[in-house]
Amino acid sequence: MRISISRREPVGSEFAGVVHFWRRHCRSAALKYARNLEKGAEAVEASVFWREQKRQEELNEALISQQGSENPITIWKELGEIMTEHVTVTRINKNLESANAKLGDLQARYRKINLSDRTRWSNQTLNFARSWATC
Repeated sequence: MRISISRREPVGSEFAGVVHFWRRHCRSAALKYARNLEKGAEAVEASVFWREQKRQEELNEALISQQGSENPITIWKELGEIMTEHVTVTRINKNLESANAKLGDLQARYRKINLSDRTRWSNQTLNFARSWATC
């Protein structure tokens, strides 16, 4: 059974409200924080950045070189179906437990993905797989 929720305001107005709230309350706090930092990125040793770049390149290489049988887009679609079916506004404990078990299966399958594009430049499949790799 699907439940529809009626909104008092259109979605666009809600978004405008969020933007207005951020501009009014958050932006000034973020700017104040950044301006009052004693040190900026230039004060950090370059080796920190080089280590992180190497780590990111290793993550990319690991995904590109995987020889699994799973398609990351198929897993992503199944994830969406599970979340839509079991984890929306109305939640039932047994459905949540079922969804949690299915998510474990998807995580295991993700470790066996195979990227259709193995290039290292402008690889959209790699970007897609990396965007939700930590989920």
